This record gives sequence, structure tokens and C-alpha cells, in this order.
Amino acid sequence: MADTIQRESTKHRCTMDQVWLIGYSGGSEFITQSFFPEYAESMKGGGFIVFGGGDAPNDQTGISFSPQDRSKFSLNWVTGKQDSSKEYDALGNAKKGLAFYSSAPNVAFNNTWSKWPDNNHENITKHFGLYVGVALDRHKWTSLLAG
Repeated sequence: MADTIQRESTKHRCTMDQVWLIGYSGGSEFITQSFFPEYAESMKGGGFIVFGGGDAPNDQTGISFSPQDRSKFSLNWVTGKQDSSKEYDALGNAKKGLAFYSSAPNVAFNNTWSKWPDNNHENITKHFGLYVGVALDRHKWTSLLAG
């Protein structure tokens, strides 16, 4: 995945200063449980916006982030209040992910945000654009005020 990001950024002449990962359902789980813990240190800035899930890593042994990383990334969860079933508890997973990334020792990020709207797993997709805009604007203003 990191190779793909690098290849595509070169192909499209993009900088890697702000990399935003956006996922839904299983993609959210992949970002928060696997990709971000593994590759965050290779990213210069940005963060993630995850919908319909976003659990904490299964194995949290040895996961830590530098103080610089914890201050430069914006981590965002949006999952509907009605997004919970026996098969997949997206709301529960999202809340566990938020708790891990906002309070675990050597992990707690300075800029986390969450929203639990009155949606389910399917109808939240109609609101992706709104929440992506909110998260990006929030990050922009937080960065401007901090710097």
C-alpha cells in the first residue's frame, strides 16, 4: 500500500505533505488496525477519516508514536448510532478505536474528532462528503491556530 501511494503521488505530481486515508466499513478497520500503525511515521502530515468502523489494533504490543506524529495528524471517526449488529458492531469498534488513539500511553493523538449521527451502516454513505469537508476544515483551522 505504501508503494502504491508513493507511485501514484509521483505519477500525478502530488506532494506527500498531506496524506489523507479515507475508509468505510472494512476499509476503516484496515486503516486503523493495520495501515496507520505501520506506516504513519512515513507520512509527513494529514490523517484519516473513517466511516462505519475503525477499531483499535488487535495486537497493541509495541505500538507507539512520536510526540511529533501525535501532534501533526488528525484522526476522525464517523459512525452512525444505529450501526451495530450481531455480525458487525461498527459503532462499538469505532468507539474502541477512538479510545485507543486518544488515550493509550505513547499513542494518544492531540487531534481526534468523532461524530455519531443518527444513521445506520447503509444510509451514512449519503453524508460522506459533508463529514470529509468538516474533518478537513477542522484540520486546516487547528493547524492555522497552532502554527
